Amino acid sequence: MLLLLWLPPLQGAQIESLELEETAGGYRVELVALLERPRELVMRLITDYRLLSRINPYVVESRTLPGARPPAQRVALVSEGCLLFFCRRVRHVQDFTRRGWVLDALMVPAQSDFRSGLLRWTLQAPDPRHTRIRMVAQVEPDFWLPPLIGPAILRHALRRMALGSLEGLERISGAVR
Repeated sequence: MLLLLWLPPLQGAQIESLELEETAGGYRVELVALLERPRELVMRLITDYRLLSRINPYVVESRTLPGARPPAQRVALVSEGCLLFFCRRVRHVQDFTRRGWVLDALMVPAQSDFRSGLLRWTLQAPDPRHTRIRMVAQVEPDFWLPPLIGPAILRHALRRMALGSLEGLERISGAVR
């Protein structure tokens, strides 16, 4: 599977900021975007874990698992993608917890291809028709990356996954309004 190096512009979303940085042993991505969808709908969709493979184009499998400490829900995800000649299928098992308009996903390293990871979605409603999404992800991979180009590949993949999720969320939410 060859991933395109360009994503089409989002129709009803405005990306306000997108930052990527390499941290000690890992990577951090932060995306802030304004989506032309009500906050309640957006939260309902991102907490329907069966839909994650439809929201994020790089997630090929999404299923719930037992084992999370309540109120968390454990979710197994498999994502895959290629950039140039480097292809990877990655397992993520995360415990999702919702608190109000914040959704946290804490990586379960023993069942994942990551040493650690945390994803946080924060949803704000600037008005009844719009949702401001702030998505912050911090991950530390536990898999080999090719020297020199590996970090660039992972940064690119994280960026594409963040933008792909936003685009998918826009598409899915338009269909279920």
